[in-house]
Amino acid sequence: MADPIGYEDRNRCRWFASPNAPTAGHPAWVATGLYDGRVGSNRDLIEELAEALDRDDYTTVRQRLADDVEYVVGDQRHNGPDAVVNSYRTGSETARELFDHVVYKHAVFPTDQPNTFRVEFTDDLTIGDGTLRHQVEQHMTVSPGNGVVRIVDIEIPGERERVDEFLSLHGLTRDR
Repeated sequence: MADPIGYEDRNRCRWFASPNAPTAGHPAWVATGLYDGRVGSNRDLIEELAEALDRDDYTTVRQRLADDVEYVVGDQRHNGPDAVVNSYRTGSETARELFDHVVYKHAVFPTDQPNTFRVEFTDDLTIGDGTLRHQVEQHMTVSPGNGVVRIVDIEIPGERERVDEFLSLHGLTRDR
């Protein structure tokens, strides 16, 4: 099978199928933590957080966040676990209102920054017989023993416009 996201070092990856997948699996590559000693349980924490986001399991999401977590989205900052959970919940609820079917998937990769991981989220968004694959990247930093302390949303150029165009083709806007 072709590498779905361009990550070539398969000796350091394993398949991951989201438990939220409507069928037996939507595979994505997930780093296993074989790079060095700094990733182990921190990577597991990020994996658990991303899996919980895929399932809209906000109780688990909140449990993986530090009390002083900061979520940066563009020029907006959400501080504290309740604000972060509310931001994620609002985004998912809006997507589920706009689209007929939504499937969330993710892949987790270590970065060159200590305790920081790159999470690639892929959203399969369906309206009628049309489907759009939307991608979002976030960098998540763990404070060992404390939880996720920082999440930075990295806008992928052109993704917002692709979603707006897809909605427009179906007579919709983000405002409904």
